[in-house]
Order: sequence, then C-alpha cells, then structure tokens
Amino acid sequence: MSEAFLKDRVCIVTGGTRGIGRAIAEYLARNGAKLAVTYRGDETAAQATRTALAETGAEALVLQSDLTSSEGAKTLLGVVQDRFGRLDALINNAGRTFDGAFAALELADYEPVVDTNLLGTIRLALAAVPMLRKTRGNIVNLSSLAAVSGKEGQVVYSTTKGGINGMTRMLARHLGTDGIRVNSIAPGFIRTDMVNELPESAYSHILDSTALRDMGNPEDVAKTAAFLASEMSSYVNGSVIRIDGGFHR
Repeated sequence: MSEAFLKDRVCIVTGGTRGIGRAIAEYLARNGAKLAVTYRGDETAAQATRTALAETGAEALVLQSDLTSSEGAKTLLGVVQDRFGRLDALINNAGRTFDGAFAALELADYEPVVDTNLLGTIRLALAAVPMLRKTRGNIVNLSSLAAVSGKEGQVVYSTTKGGINGMTRMLARHLGTDGIRVNSIAPGFIRTDMVNELPESAYSHILDSTALRDMGNPEDVAKTAAFLASEMSSYVNGSVIRIDGGFHR
C-alpha cells in the first residue's frame, strides 16, 4: 500500500482509544485519513490517543460519545458533518463483554453487551447511511472469531458478534445499489494490553489450535480495516474476513 492511500477520506472509528480501535485510528491517520474517534469514558486513554494522532499530523477529533442511544449516534454524525462536511467510512469497533456461565447471567449482565455491540452498531450504521450515500462510502464492522467458533464463557458476546455478521451480509445486499459496501473483520487472538497481562497458561491452548502458533498484533487488524475503508477494496462487499492465524479448533 502506498503512503496516504486514504488521503482526505473522512472516517469514524468507534471505541478508538484503546487496543485494536486505537491501532486502527493511528494507522488510518498515518495514511492520510481525517478522523473522528469515539470513546465511552476513559479520559486518560482519550488524551493519549489525541497526542498520538496529533503526532501523525492528521486532522482528528477524539470525542466522548454515547452510542447506546439514537440521539448519541445523530449527535456524533452532526459533529462530523459540521467539522468535515462528509463521511467516507464508518468503522464500528466499540464493544464490551461480560464473561460468565450462561445459566447464571442476569439481565444487568448481558443487556449492556447487546446494547453496545449489536444495537449500537445498528443505530450508528442506520444513522450514517444518508451521509454514506453521498460519498458512496462504506461500513466496516468489527466482529470476532467468537462469532464463528464460540468462546467459553462468552455466549452473549459471541451472539452479538454473530448478529453483526448477519447484519453485515444483509446490509451489503440492501445498500449495494447505493454504492455503499459493508464488510466485517473477525479477529482471533490479538496481542493487546489485556492479553499481555495474562499468564501464558491462559491462552496456550488457543495458540495450539492456531496454524501460525502465534498471536496477531492490533496493526494486523488495522491494515485490513484500512484496506476495507479504501478504494482498493472497491469490489469487496458482504465479506467476513477472519484474521486469526489459521485457527482450526
């Protein structure tokens, strides 16, 4: 990929101040994109992201945003319209999980996961369609290998990510005639700060089931997100792209 292959493309990255989301935001910025990056509440991570994006020279906003309401989605898009005048790519990365035995789950445990991961993605995608029609833009949804293979203790999380894959395929069909492409990325085991804090015994069984016998890096996901957000993927639509090193269990 050549430098600045996203020059002047306006992208939203939700949940973009930590982990995979931040890697996506920084990679887009280094390649010329203008950004609106959202976060839920971690001001320390938000300020660190502002600093990192400023160092790239990119024009970027880092905004606290509540995507669990339609009004929050509309407010975010209004800010993007006022600042940049357009939207070329929406990257739905914001998410959360709650691990626990399915039979023991309470409504308070799983409702926020569904509301953020699945309903939040639907709300923002729906609200963004009018802007994306004008630019023949695209939507990139962050799913998970858990949606494909399942994961112990994450029934609700896996369900929401499976819903995102279904939404991706249906929106790709529905919006394709408007020139809007919709794709998903399903990362496997990625080396984030959270993973780095775990003992190897907690994940060695996952690596044993991965053909490359190694974890991926956040930038592996970021590169794919940037590809999907660019014109280089102009004939990719309705795909769920796995980035999992060949996980085969």
